[in-house]
Amino acid sequence: MGKDWRDVKNSIEDEIDRIWDNPPEELVSGMRGEFKSGAGVGDFVYGNMFYLTFETSKIGRHIVQPGISASLADESISLEAIKKMWQYLSAPTAKKIGGVAPGCPAPWLNLKQVSDFWADIEDCMDSIKTREDLKSLFYSWVNYLSFLNAWGYVLFPWDYSWDKLPLKTERPEGLEVSF
Repeated sequence: MGKDWRDVKNSIEDEIDRIWDNPPEELVSGMRGEFKSGAGVGDFVYGNMFYLTFETSKIGRHIVQPGISASLADESISLEAIKKMWQYLSAPTAKKIGGVAPGCPAPWLNLKQVSDFWADIEDCMDSIKTREDLKSLFYSWVNYLSFLNAWGYVLFPWDYSWDKLPLKTERPEGLEVSF
């Protein structure tokens, strides 16, 4: 028998409490450019940092959440279909940012906890019997990813790219505003 969704939800909520005031170390190390997996292109890891920040938003509140929430509110879509949809939309990214591929020495983009929670969610799907059960678990999952995403924006080395981009200081013609 698989896990109970309430236990998984409680584990996610405990992690949210842990990272409420302090970012998780695996995200901090990623934003320092430290990836034990060797992820990156040569010595360039800036794309990894962007990916960590963007992907937590994608599988959380900005892309997956609106569709799942709308599906939960639509009685014409079965609970089983919504469970599958959530798995299809989230699993590849959750596994990519936190999973360990064969022959890889560490989680690809450091966030093993995301992949672990995802595995727990997959393992508890049979215990979810109502839309309210799924909604409650989904709420915690999205909040957890939102915290990771917010910490990603705080920790992202914005100054690194700011100094490297050419800045346009002249106003292009045709952009004047008249009242």
